[in-house]
Amino acid sequence: MVAATIRAPLRRGGSRPAPPRAAVLAAALAAGLIGDPAAARCFGTDLFQAYRSRSPETLDLVEEAARRMPYRRGLLFRLERPGAAPSHIFGTLHLPDPRVTAIPQAVRQALSSADTVALEIDLERKAAPLASDGAASFLRAPADRRADRLLARAELARLREMLTARDLPPAALSYKASVLSLMLSVPRCSARDRAGPGSLDVAIARLARERGGRVVELESLREQIEALDGLPLADERRLLQSTVARAGAMEDILETTILRYLDQDVGALVAWMRQAAPVPDAPLSQLPRAAADRLLTARTSRMFDRLRPLLDRGGVFVAVGAAHLPDEDGLLRLFERAGYRVVEAPIRP
Repeated sequence: MVAATIRAPLRRGGSRPAPPRAAVLAAALAAGLIGDPAAARCFGTDLFQAYRSRSPETLDLVEEAARRMPYRRGLLFRLERPGAAPSHIFGTLHLPDPRVTAIPQAVRQALSSADTVALEIDLERKAAPLASDGAASFLRAPADRRADRLLARAELARLREMLTARDLPPAALSYKASVLSLMLSVPRCSARDRAGPGSLDVAIARLARERGGRVVELESLREQIEALDGLPLADERRLLQSTVARAGAMEDILETTILRYLDQDVGALVAWMRQAAPVPDAPLSQLPRAAADRLLTARTSRMFDRLRPLLDRGGVFVAVGAAHLPDEDGLLRLFERAGYRVVEAPIRP
């Protein structure tokens, strides 16, 4: 099995007072976005290698989709338009692995010329607004969309085990499928119990503030979570099932993602997300198509709309998840259609 090489996370020993429910869940949400640099190195394997040996036709499908994708390669691009100062857009990875958290020199140079830095969300400041039950109420699922109503008994038991491994209370089962997926999307080796620095996005925001730049958000955490509200009930179930199906292979999924990013082959990463179950021989590990479309296409369109007035003035540095850059409905193609000249700014390995 692919997951055979994964190291199981150590459970904490001893006892401690139970933190308030909403505070624990807020911290878990932040952990899913930020991670712990002190324990960031995981030990997964590249799932593309597994596909080569076990399902080469699936890998062929992924690679063919990536080959057709505009702006398949590259992470940093300059956006030019007559009458405005150049802007830059940089694709990040919201993970704390030390291989992807250093700011490349080319990115530092682009950032130094920007008056405004636009982030997907300000990861460093997301946990506090959720640290009360009132603020966390929008995280809860309607009764007919709760995990205990949607999952089979064995799946629900596995989900409970995943929550326990993260020191999350049973009350977390009342939360939306999207919230559960976010909280459990990063393996324990790369998660932390409280919000804090660690990701490349946070490093960029801190550098911008040190230089006196303006930092703006393109989304709120609430908008990101509510992006999946109103999915058909069957897709809600599939989202939970995919979370459970990925449980034993999260380190492998993390490693596969990082390797594509380091190769600056974002097209392959997006094609993998859209075209194949991330775990070979586990078809339920694939996100339902409607969820993937909302997480990528719909959110990319919203970011584009909010970036337009900023970039029309020029002098903006944009840092968003790299998966929002390529493809026909990615940010780079959208700006190209809006009259911008898009030029790759190479980043040396």
